[in-house]
Formats: sequence, C-alpha cells, structure tokens
Amino acid sequence: NDVHNHTVRMWLNDEHWNTEFKNLGFCGIDNQDKNGSACTSYREYEGYYDKNLETDGNAATKGGFVFNDGLDCSNGPCVHTTIDKKFENSEWLTHMEKGTAPYTYIRHLHAWDHDTRSNLSINKQTLQNPTSNSSVNGIKVETNEVIALNDLPATLYCIERCLSPANLNTTYDNLISQAVAIAGDANQNWEYTDIGNSTSRASIASPYFDVGPYIKTTEVNGSGQLIYDRDNNGIADWSRNNAAGNWEDGVLGGGTGNGDDGKVVQYSIDQASGVISTGGVALSFNSANVNKLLQVKDMYSLLNGSRVGIAQQNQIERNAYWGFGSGRLLDATGLAQAECDDNFSVYDNSNADEYDYRPGWSQSDNQAKTRYCMNKIHRGAVTTWYNLRIVSQPNYDLIDPATGKAKIFDKPKMLDFTVPATADYPSSAHGKKLKLRYFGKGSRLDGIPMEYLDITTGLTWDGTAANLPYIRGVDEFEIAAGTEVTETDSLGNVTTYKLKPLMGHAYLKPILKSAALALIGSGATEIPYDSTIAISDRSILRDISPNGTAANSIGAAPTATVINSGNPCVIDGTHNSVDSACAKTLTQ
Repeated sequence: NDVHNHTVRMWLNDEHWNTEFKNLGFCGIDNQDKNGSACTSYREYEGYYDKNLETDGNAATKGGFVFNDGLDCSNGPCVHTTIDKKFENSEWLTHMEKGTAPYTYIRHLHAWDHDTRSNLSINKQTLQNPTSNSSVNGIKVETNEVIALNDLPATLYCIERCLSPANLNTTYDNLISQAVAIAGDANQNWEYTDIGNSTSRASIASPYFDVGPYIKTTEVNGSGQLIYDRDNNGIADWSRNNAAGNWEDGVLGGGTGNGDDGKVVQYSIDQASGVISTGGVALSFNSANVNKLLQVKDMYSLLNGSRVGIAQQNQIERNAYWGFGSGRLLDATGLAQAECDDNFSVYDNSNADEYDYRPGWSQSDNQAKTRYCMNKIHRGAVTTWYNLRIVSQPNYDLIDPATGKAKIFDKPKMLDFTVPATADYPSSAHGKKLKLRYFGKGSRLDGIPMEYLDITTGLTWDGTAANLPYIRGVDEFEIAAGTEVTETDSLGNVTTYKLKPLMGHAYLKPILKSAALALIGSGATEIPYDSTIAISDRSILRDISPNGTAANSIGAAPTATVINSGNPCVIDGTHNSVDSACAKTLTQ
C-alpha cells in the first residue's frame, strides 16, 4: 500500500498468459476478449495503484490496479488511448494461475513504477498481504555499494554463475586468439569463421563452473530426456525432452566446495592481500593472459561481438571485452537463508519435512543433502549478497595509505520521503511515499517523479518526434529546504536527515518575434541590435593587481610564510584541523 497512487506502466504481450489476461478483463494479443468478441489490444497499459479499490464485492480484500491509458509505442512516440481497466489484487490471484493442484503457481505482476523510477515484481504473498511490510510480504528495497576486496567476508558461497579460475583463463585465451585471427582476416567475424561460405563460429566455452539452478547434462538420459519419477518406483511418470540447460531450481550443498562436483562453490578471501581463491587456486588472470591483455590498447574493439556459451539455455554472453561478473555470492548467514523450503511430503507422506521433488536427482540427493534455492533470494529471504567483476582492462583505485585498502567514498543511501499535502507540491503527488536514492556528495538526489519538457515551447512534451532533441527530463517538483527524510538500516534503526536543494535545471525559453517586440514597446518593428557598440569609458575597468592604482590594488603578492605551505585548509567543506597552520585559519 506504500505505492498508493503511484503511476505504473504494465507491459502485456505474453502469449503464454494470454487466456489468463483475457479472464482478468484485458483484450488478448489476438484482439479478442474472453468471449471471443473483437477488441483492441495494447502492448502497454498505464494507470495507478489504488489501495482502496473494491471491485469484487468483498470489502475485506481492498486494493488493486486501475489502468486508464492504453499505449501503442511501436512506431516512435507512444500513442495514448483512454481506456477503463481495473482489477483487485484478489482478482489477479484468482485468474493469473497455472498448473494442476497441488502444483499451481501465480504469475508475478511486473510493472514499472514511474514515481520511483523502479521495477515492481509483485509476488503472490505481497498481493495477498498488501498492508504488510514484513520481509516476506513487503516491498524489497535493494541498495548497492562498492566495497574493498579486503573487506569481503573471509568465506563466500556461490550457487549460480560461479567463476572458475581455470575456465576464466581458458575462455580469455580462446577469446584473444580468435580476436587476433578475426582482426587479421576480412573473411572472419565473431559470427562466422568463413563469411563467404557462412561457416558459423562455435561459441567459446564458459568461464563458469557447471553449477547453478538448471538441468545438467549428467541429469538426463542418453536421449536428452529428463525423467520424472516422483514416487521413486523406478518407473517414469513422464519425461521432458531437450531438458539440459533448462531452469530447475535447487543446488546441492555438502560438496568439495571447488565447483568440480556441481555443488555449492566456496571462495576464500585473504583479507590481508584481497586475493580470492577457490580450491586453492586464485581467481585471477594467469601470467600468460596478463601479458596478452596488457598489449591490447582497445579491448572494446578487439572483443566487441564475441560469443561465450553458458550452460544454462538462452544465456549467451556477448561483448566479453569488459570481463565477466559472478552471480550472487552469499556469506554463511545468507547461505542459511537461501536453504530451500522443506515442508513437503515427497517420499514419506506422513511428515511434511522434505524438500520438493527435483527431477534428475537420486532419492538421497532429494532427501538427505542440504539444498539451496534461487527463489529464496528472489523472494527476499536473503538480506545481503555480493557480486564480483573480473575486468579485462586495467582498473585503478585510490589506496588509503592509513589502511592500505582501496578508498571507498560516500556509501549510497535509500531515503524515505512522504510528499506533504502543501502548496509546495502538486496535488497529484500529495501523500505519495517515495524512495529517494542518494549516491554520494556531488550526485543528484534520484527518485523524484520526472516530467519531460519541450524547451522550444516550455510545455510538457506532446510526443512530437521531430522535437526529441529539445526534450529535457526535469523533476516534477523541488523538495523544500529543511524537509526531513529517513533512512532505515537492516536492523530497523532509523536515521533522519534534512535536505537542502543546491541547484536546479534552467534553460532559456524562446518566444515569438511578435511577443519580443511587444515587450520592447514604443512601436518597434525590428529587434534592435548594434554590432558597433563599444565601451565608451574604460575607466569602469579596474586593475586590482599590484601594478594598478593604490586605490584599487589588493596588495603585493605574498612573499612571507604562506599558511600551510599554500595547501588548502578546507577541502569539500571539511576543515583540516590536524595541521597546526590550518587550525589557526578559523580565527584569522
């Protein structure tokens, strides 16, 4: 309910859920409604969330979405059409369901929140409990910060996209070798080894361990089929073709930790040196690849368009010029939070204390070994995770000489702000709860709703494509000086800040010649302009140097001792009180 009255946009072009969207009251992508009558289908809908919406006759389930704009954005600027579509959260839960009991699931409601400029991915629990702000039901607010390698936990665990030291170096060895061949042969590119004969180039092997929430090649039979045997009687209940690489949640723990057994990967961090390793091998480029990489002046041009295969289907890394990133890495607390739900009765119907059935695994794997699930991360059960990026070009840090670690400046903050119902703010924004993002000194405060103005007219952009170069995005309002906002940390501690606006967005608005002449008045028919004008009296210019007159001079250049050897005593608004010379400047 904290997004009450927020403007939202929902994209609707999902053939898999076409019938369900029709039952919810929308026009299907086939331009027919649920009764088969002709209607107009839109790919996007815009409206707002109304926490008081009541359409299903049950006052106990208030709250839902109202869409009053259908958008066609296929040919340049979006064309808006007034519509009237609304549904309660309860109606979404009723109609947007697939599967056969007890194995049913509710589609997440995906929308773009214009007011917070962020994506909403709203799950079943949140729709069922729109007034709850618990970690299970409430909106998950993600903040990101950069930390020094030395400050990472001593041990991190990986269950998806886990970088392998050996595979990383093999991948880059192949990338650079093929890039050199492509650069020296006009008949090659990243798509073809022989352009003239359309000979396709195979994607380069993955830099990751074969670990993650997907079906492995070792889990299918010789025909590539994944066998489902839920009752473990040795007889297939059904099978799934071409299953390898398809998503299937669940990664086993209890392995060696080095990724070679397809189980959770464990990384160790030497907090003194910042070296990350797994299985005793450092996660870094070997000396051969370092030498190759140092010789490349333009990595973007060399590797742009490269293709690196990923074990999971429909995932191909392109443009490997920048490097590779890991999936989410968890500390010991996060790993425990990611343990899969174990309230099922799969092999023992008398006790609901098992993980759900996972095809491709033995009964021992399904029952006895600890299992971790990505859906626990997606649902917000895991509160903190880390990511690593291995970059292929030099990356420079400022080192704090006192600690020997990379210097990290202001950490990002997520601030809560409720728009006051005063004349300082547009009435349409009154009462809205916004999440403001602060990324450190010198950055703008992000999160205020924006509007797009056409500087040729000074008005809100009307969508005219020709005027696109003259469009400026500006905040819809300015937060008044002294306004208080709050920050809540992971422990529930609240810190209050006061805001002060520092700068705005200014531009000159052009006016018609007739309007300018009216402002000049006196019957002017042309705008006066004198290209011969000159300064008639140079006495208004003052020379304040030591060579000027005594009345205007600011004095001779200092030759005596300069305070703090000429170094600044105030940097970024902070006074240096450590240096004794600077300490005196407060009283001078």
